[in-house]
Amino acid sequence: MVNPFEPETNPMNASAEAAALLVRDRYTAPEDLEHWLSSKPENIGAYTRTLAMWNDLGEVIASQAPSTTIPTAPIAAKKNASVRQPRRMAAFSAFAFMLVFTLLSWTWINRAQDYQTAIGEQRIVTLPDGTRVTLNTNSAMRLRNVPGERGVILTKGEAFFDVAHDASHPFVVEAGGAYVRALGTSFVVRNVMKKLDVILVTGAVKVDRGANDQFAMILNPGDRYSRSEHGRAERDRPKIDAVTAWRNGELVLDATPLPDAVAEMNRYSDRPIILRGDKARGMRLSGVFRTRDSESFARTIGAIYGLPLESDNHALRIGSEQ
Repeated sequence: MVNPFEPETNPMNASAEAAALLVRDRYTAPEDLEHWLSSKPENIGAYTRTLAMWNDLGEVIASQAPSTTIPTAPIAAKKNASVRQPRRMAAFSAFAFMLVFTLLSWTWINRAQDYQTAIGEQRIVTLPDGTRVTLNTNSAMRLRNVPGERGVILTKGEAFFDVAHDASHPFVVEAGGAYVRALGTSFVVRNVMKKLDVILVTGAVKVDRGANDQFAMILNPGDRYSRSEHGRAERDRPKIDAVTAWRNGELVLDATPLPDAVAEMNRYSDRPIILRGDKARGMRLSGVFRTRDSESFARTIGAIYGLPLESDNHALRIGSEQ
């Protein structure tokens, strides 16, 4: 039989053991719980998360629990009872453990997907460690479960991270096949259109593609790390106010190719702007625009460059194919 207090390296064991503590009566003695919580640093967090999910699932579990009363009388009352009792307890413990752990795992996975925004939406969330994250339009992330670390996986979109300081537990953002490693700092990670950008605002971060990445890059405040899907990483220093203007609902452009400007604006609306003709595609645009007003943006382009604009409920079309 596996000792629930034996140190393990599998990150799933802490959650499994926490579930066992809640389900199996013989592990709920105060001294056992105290010993288990102090045996490994990740156990406290695992138990807290599992307890919260257990409370949320209480009604579900109660409705699915077997109607048979669980035997609680001392063993050895009868000879045959002394044989059947451990078997019954073992069978029920296994059943209850599998039921609860399956439900907890399902709930944990779905909760981890809850950090997301719709097109045109922004959202501020506070992670369990106190880190504040501002999610930009059409973005999604979930928590990483790595022992000794904090962090998230940014599966798509853009986010501003204001990381709570914890020197013993680095904060890691996984995005676009790379890892952004920080302690207490603030930075932007953008995982859009198969291109990864990391813009450091304060503090320091390291960006790499794994522990043995010889091209790992340490950023200083104001630096931007950029890498396309199949390209090499590059460093530059953009205007921080411009690349973080989306937090104020603004899009700042500085001689930006018009196709790129339109693609950026289209991230904020389900009514896309469509450029037609080489004339429109070859132009550049500068200015400050409201991210949630794509129609005014399109009308401004048309007025500046003398391009026709066609508008309906499905799209805004600028220029002509002739």
